[in-house]
Amino acid sequence: MFLACDIGNSFIKIAVFDKDDLIFFKKYSAGEFSFYEISNYEISDAAISSVVPKLNFELREKIESQFKVTPLIVNHDLNFRLNINYNPKNGLGIDRICASEGAYSIFKSKNENPDASILVIDCGTATTFNLVSSSGVYKGGIIMPGIETMFASLNQRTAQLPQISGDDLTGLIADDTKGAIASGVIYSTIALIEKVYVQIKTESGDKPVLIFITGGNSKYISQNLSIAHEVIDDLVLRGIKSIYELNCND
Repeated sequence: MFLACDIGNSFIKIAVFDKDDLIFFKKYSAGEFSFYEISNYEISDAAISSVVPKLNFELREKIESQFKVTPLIVNHDLNFRLNINYNPKNGLGIDRICASEGAYSIFKSKNENPDASILVIDCGTATTFNLVSSSGVYKGGIIMPGIETMFASLNQRTAQLPQISGDDLTGLIADDTKGAIASGVIYSTIALIEKVYVQIKTESGDKPVLIFITGGNSKYISQNLSIAHEVIDDLVLRGIKSIYELNCND
């Protein structure tokens, strides 16, 4: 069984795969993280993707101690299925690479829409956009504050605006302050997604654009997005698995 670990700014996610089948997936805060629920799994291989380098050593030690496996730490010097067009390459977040690799592996496995562009959106602490061509070229992307980050910023930098969550969304036009904040933050993100979608289609001569969305705030986007998309909670973890197989399987 393969163990994939994704250390993000706000959460740690782990997944266990039995060959290509996902058999365990869970998101933890750093304080509650534990391998207890998978302690009886026969883990033979493991890999870690991290945007918090100080946690790498701690997690690696836990995996080595519990499963007697030394995990691969995903880094920019590994081989990728994508041809990464980014300057500099090591300036592209490992989480963005893994999400894009995960989406591209799904795209290739489905063998549909061979000319489609792939737009990968990760709705976490930051909301990131990543554009991948059908031939596997990572073309670039967009970084904007995440939904919860924008909520917190409005609360902290104003005297009277409350702290809210995406659950306060009542519609596009709100008749209360909480709903108005939720609408402004969520629909501004949605508007950018739809703008990017239209521009990619225009520039590609109206070829298909496949949208993959992941991250903790994806539900607020998915519920209100008017264009076709797929939500995949374990997208980064699938990318970690794909990268491991490319670099470590004989």
